[in-house]
Amino acid sequence: MFYFVLTALIILLILLIQGPPLFINRKWRDLAIFFAFWAGASAYALLVVAQVQIPTVTNIHLLTE
Repeated sequence: MFYFVLTALIILLILLIQGPPLFINRKWRDLAIFFAFWAGASAYALLVVAQVQIPTVTNIHLLTE
């Protein structure tokens, strides 16, 4: 639980450091791309820290057959 909270705080810190300058300078495209990558990386990092079993690409392929 400690590592989950620590990871969430680090992820929020990254958002607070990188987001406002993009918003203030009205770099909307850069902000949208940053947010998309940030959201994906955040979700993946929290799933890994929570020790959720994420299937590999080969396992996903085998599940569809």
